[in-house]
Amino acid sequence: MKKECIEIDKALDNANKSRIESKKVGDKLYYLYNDELEYKIQQKLIVERDLKRSLKMKNLKYYINLR
Repeated sequence: MKKECIEIDKALDNANKSRIESKKVGDKLYYLYNDELEYKIQQKLIVERDLKRSLKMKNLKYYINLR
């Protein structure tokens, strides 16, 4: 029974991720959940996590391009 609950939770999570992506691109469009969508989401989460960690540890360097 527990494995079935996990699979349902994962399916709902994947559907929610697809819904969020479809809202980003516009009205009346849809996204099907697939490995590419999961990869994009994971990459975004990694960048967010690393930025938060860098801000907390004050490890960011700022560069200004004056061209």
